[in-house]
Amino acid sequence: MEVLSTHEAHRRKSSGYHQAQARMHTFTTLMVHVCAGCEEAPSTTAAARGSSASGKPLPAPPPLALLIASHVPDHERLRRLRACLRCVGAQRGDQLKGTWLSWSAGEALRPAVRKLIEELAVPRLHAVEQPQPLRQFEHYADISRRASEALGEAAWAIFSDDDDLMHPERSSAYAAAITEAIARGARAVGAAWTARPRVAESPRTASDVDALVAAGRVVSTPELDEHGKRLRPHDAWDEYFNYGVELCELRRFFSSACPEAVRRSTYADMVLHTYLRNAVPTARFDPSLHGFGSNWAYYYDKPIDLEQAAAQGNASSGVTPIEADAAAAAALKLVGGLEQVSEAARMHLAAQERSLYELYCTCFAGSPKPTPLKSFLLLGQLVAMDHLENLGHDRKVAEAVAGGSARKLARTAKAFGVVTEPALPALDEPQRVVSIN
Repeated sequence: MEVLSTHEAHRRKSSGYHQAQARMHTFTTLMVHVCAGCEEAPSTTAAARGSSASGKPLPAPPPLALLIASHVPDHERLRRLRACLRCVGAQRGDQLKGTWLSWSAGEALRPAVRKLIEELAVPRLHAVEQPQPLRQFEHYADISRRASEALGEAAWAIFSDDDDLMHPERSSAYAAAITEAIARGARAVGAAWTARPRVAESPRTASDVDALVAAGRVVSTPELDEHGKRLRPHDAWDEYFNYGVELCELRRFFSSACPEAVRRSTYADMVLHTYLRNAVPTARFDPSLHGFGSNWAYYYDKPIDLEQAAAQGNASSGVTPIEADAAAAAALKLVGGLEQVSEAARMHLAAQERSLYELYCTCFAGSPKPTPLKSFLLLGQLVAMDHLENLGHDRKVAEAVAGGSARKLARTAKAFGVVTEPALPALDEPQRVVSIN
């Protein structure tokens, strides 16, 4: 109850969408770990180069797989995929034992993708053409199984988006960090930084990124001051692309925390990121002993400039209504203040509401113990109220919508595999669930 009360106090003190996001992540994390206890994660300050912290020689690193998921809808995406695969082919050393690319494309572009893969002839590339378009994590579920079968579950995996670039030393740095992390008992590693442009840039090679770094136009995220403190306290930089993880842990993620509803969700990437934080002991490492300029590891092309990033929209405000939102939109006619609102506006609100419940449920992936049901539902309703209000809806409307949301929230939680104590109610039968009203 202290978590719920503190969230409400923070909500009333500061408004704004980014503040609402930060509150949600802070208080869901607090609830997970207060209720379950937090396993200490190993950490290291630099990528190992042949010896452990104790000075003893380290064993050879385990096999390392790179996983890439791609859908190619147009020639621009094809160009970006070419640039990405060239970075794969330019990786130095012999640490990368295989790259698994699961891809789909529009019918007109399939021959061009096949030709690209054949022309580049990337060493140890296993390209899997999917017969129909898949969501990113549907691709990953397939190729994580294939990589595990080829390399064994002692192997580790790293990730790349199909439109981003990698430093030539990236796989070597991860292999070194993984070797030291294993000695510390970790089952995942996370890079201490990633490269982000200040404003929109369009580099085509790793050398282009090097030049932008040298010019100060691409910086490490999180960006730190001279005292090592973040310039922006809520700098959202850490994504699953920064991580390497044991393949057996990744397979466990798909079997226990990534059901079909999650694989198709906009927030599947956040579910994996949360799972790694909640369930997998992780060691943080610096990709280079010589600093960011020597190895930026991974270039993520979304600008660090907040105004530019805001112009791209966000998942909760920019959601697209789907057929399943129609019933919820019809029910919103009964909410005070929405009687005269257009059907299109109610559909958009229903889509936002659905998106918020999915976003909230991502925060409980891999929770070490079942989450208390009552607290889960109450905090979820407060989070929904908070976000709807900060997306521009009238406070009374936000309170009315969130106040009756427990059943929909519970249904989303079931689809997302959230485990509660007591268990979530059987929603196909009439049953009362907790409400903040």
